[in-house]
Amino acid sequence: MYKPSHYLGVSIRQFLYCLALMLTFVDVGFSQGYDVMYQKILNELESSESGTVSVIIQSRAPSYNGKKIKERVEQVFSSTPSLKRRAKYKRFKYSPMISAEVTEQQLLDLISDPEVVVVEDTLKRPSLAQSVSRVYPSQGTSNFHGNDWAVAVLDTGINKDHPFLSNKVVSEACFSGGGSQPNATSLCPNGQASSLSSNSGLNCNLAGCEHGTQVAGVAVGNGSSFDGVAKDGQLISIQVYSQINDESFCFPSASCIGAFTSDIISALEHVFDLRSELNIASVNLSLGSDELFSGSCDSQPERPIIDLLTSANIAVVAASGNSGATTQMQSPACISSAIAVAATSDTSDSPWSGNNMSNQLDFFAPGVNITSSDSNGGFSSLTGTSLAAPHLAGAFAVLKSASPSVTIGQAESLLKSSGSNVTQHSVTRRRINLSTALSNLVAPPDNPSPGIGRENTALPAIFLLLLDDS
Repeated sequence: MYKPSHYLGVSIRQFLYCLALMLTFVDVGFSQGYDVMYQKILNELESSESGTVSVIIQSRAPSYNGKKIKERVEQVFSSTPSLKRRAKYKRFKYSPMISAEVTEQQLLDLISDPEVVVVEDTLKRPSLAQSVSRVYPSQGTSNFHGNDWAVAVLDTGINKDHPFLSNKVVSEACFSGGGSQPNATSLCPNGQASSLSSNSGLNCNLAGCEHGTQVAGVAVGNGSSFDGVAKDGQLISIQVYSQINDESFCFPSASCIGAFTSDIISALEHVFDLRSELNIASVNLSLGSDELFSGSCDSQPERPIIDLLTSANIAVVAASGNSGATTQMQSPACISSAIAVAATSDTSDSPWSGNNMSNQLDFFAPGVNITSSDSNGGFSSLTGTSLAAPHLAGAFAVLKSASPSVTIGQAESLLKSSGSNVTQHSVTRRRINLSTALSNLVAPPDNPSPGIGRENTALPAIFLLLLDDS
């Protein structure tokens, strides 16, 4: 078991920690809650067998791009020559941050630096009768089924040979292992940290790895007796899970699957890169953090790339989570630019008791006893917000197939003006009705004016810097 470095006395550590917090909390609005986060990271170090902890280092300055953050981190590390091992880095292409595996001294140096904020590279879990007839009752007579539009599913991978998903996968990738983190094994081909090769997006072979195939079926499945929402839509399959060998996370099992935030960010950046090759309607994130948030969680590391995807008119749909919280939601659903979905019954508009709820919720969709494809080549039923989210992700593909230039805000407005009102824990939102939204859809002109929606903000200046970064 790792013990704190002997050369750093307890009183000195406490002094440095307090100093770091004093420097960090100059901007209280941005840093609220980071005292708890820093203490949590230090506690992780206390119990770490490797003597390191995996973190994501973000800039506090809006003009600070990823390259400059890495240079600053290098400067911090080079100033502590007594350290024998250097940090392992993972740099992102667009997101203004890097992930690194750091020692205690490196961590203390970083959190005492007023120019950066350090957060843990947290793990996220899957958020776990045919339901499409409730959200798309006119599917059988409609001409719009998501043709030529793709839904990116960031999950446990997909059984692309399943008859329900035959010939749907148009792009595959894998990001796993969190950059060779301790107690984690990459599930990418040949144990690589990332892969873009054929079959990279296949489902993993551990308990829980059927999840991605089930989610994909809800979004775009096409079968002989029932279909997914966008039955003619395409799939981008990105496997983001790792094998976690940590009983404290996997209890009561010794190992399980989990998705590192850094791998999710890499996958989202890959989707952004694909925008010039494929028509991408939406991204589905049926996963979430153990930590819950009462309001927006816009300080979470996924926010910059979710903002960037939204600015590119690619909707990012996330499951609200399955803890039954009455005033809180998991990340990334609580990020304001993500579109959060909770679950209702597949036969009525009764909300599911396991939903996480807060004012950040955007929609309800069926998520109870949902039958979909499984990784064994058959079909099975599951319950959870994981199954609610792909109903909405598929709905964006259908609306795009009807009107390719429709914006996220216009699509949301259509969906929010249709469907039934559902109330849970004093939060009232619409259960989506795609048929009504389609009937109300008027194709915008060649140069449509912006609708009322989350994408109608100028691209942040930070992204202009990042897009030019080399």
